[in-house]
Amino acid sequence: VIVEEGASVEEGQILAHLEKRDREARVAEARQRLDQREIEYKAAKSLEVKGLNSKVRLAQAKADMEQARAVLEQAGIDLENTEIAAPFEGILYDQVIEVGDYVAEGDPLFSIVDLDPVAVRGFVTEQQVRALTAGHKAFADFMDGQPVEGAISYISPAADPATRTFVVEISIPNPDHRIVAGMTAQLRIPATTRMAHKISPSVLSLNEQGQVGVKYLDNDDTVRFSTVKVLADFPDYMLVGGLPEQLRMITVGQDFVVPGQVVNPVSAEGDGLL
Repeated sequence: VIVEEGASVEEGQILAHLEKRDREARVAEARQRLDQREIEYKAAKSLEVKGLNSKVRLAQAKADMEQARAVLEQAGIDLENTEIAAPFEGILYDQVIEVGDYVAEGDPLFSIVDLDPVAVRGFVTEQQVRALTAGHKAFADFMDGQPVEGAISYISPAADPATRTFVVEISIPNPDHRIVAGMTAQLRIPATTRMAHKISPSVLSLNEQGQVGVKYLDNDDTVRFSTVKVLADFPDYMLVGGLPEQLRMITVGQDFVVPGQVVNPVSAEGDGLL
């Protein structure tokens, strides 16, 4: 065993050697046998040109030569396979073998973790998955409170039969390996961008049809009503859509006026929250 647990390894780096036993001798023997078969083939071909050999014997000599070449190639592969190399760059996470262990084909030897980039997996609903595409910007909030930016690298093409949710993976650069495997994070994926007004819930009103909206004034100081769509609701405020970019919203006394009524408004300077 050349590399121990916790070490950083490069792609192709040798991690361990299998005992070679007689593999080198097999390669040498196969090489000599190929040399012999090549000489026999050249001799058979020379005799065939002179009419002293049949085409059948020439074909047999060529077949023997190709068989010897295949045996040499296989012996070389067996010798190369005594070197266990890292398939990719990463950190050697787990070492299953020790010096002197017997191993068979398919036995685990090492576990290597590639931490750059890391993949953060989460789940979204049927309604949410339609708004997502590969490459979409996303954020992961870890336990330390620091948000990390990444991009969607995978969206499941089928829902989980039990939960009816879709797997989404976010690829996040991690060159300093600050994020380790197995950490918990909350994913935030901005699906769409839209204009919204930040208002206090107290300014909402109902029209005669029971629709939720706000009252505002037009250029003639006439009361108007506009329905809104609640985009996000928080304890102290909400974000609503469906309103003009700029408007004079009635924030005090809206319950005492009706649409179509002309009023004498008093402007108020706010703190950014209506």
